[in-house]
Amino acid sequence: MKKQKKSWIFLILAIVMVVVIVITIKVFFFPKKAVAKTFTEKEYTIKLTEDFAKEKIEGATYYYESDNAIVMVINEKASELADIGIGEDSTVDDYMQAIIDNNKLPEKTKINKREDYRFISYENGDKKSEKYYFVAVTFRQGDEFWLMNFACRQTDDQKFKDQFFKWADSVKFK
Repeated sequence: MKKQKKSWIFLILAIVMVVVIVITIKVFFFPKKAVAKTFTEKEYTIKLTEDFAKEKIEGATYYYESDNAIVMVINEKASELADIGIGEDSTVDDYMQAIIDNNKLPEKTKINKREDYRFISYENGDKKSEKYYFVAVTFRQGDEFWLMNFACRQTDDQKFKDQFFKWADSVKFK
């Protein structure tokens, strides 16, 4: 009787181990692919992933949030930015430099060009709070600047660096 009971316990443990191994292999070697989801606004579209939801947040024209990343969109008219040294003749580079200066980002923050936009990347946070990784992308449409700030925890930056640019590349203005 004891031998039969031990066999059942061994069989149950073996089944549990096999299930754990199968789940581990599935999660690490065959992760679920994020499905693209297009968010359509009156001015543009952007392709993020289905885990994002559109939310409202003060100070943002549009805001999208997932469990691991955010996208904050700010739209500003060049003609209304004289107090930060931006006017109708200002370039996207001028606007990005004003973003760097007014947010007191490190002097080494470099403005880069990609496709139809300029971008900067930086980290922010301190010892008391969690650190975050940002890619701020700016487009210009007529008299308007569109700042799209992509962010995640600094510990996830390698996972999201390329993804942020794919999302920025997907932006299409109407």
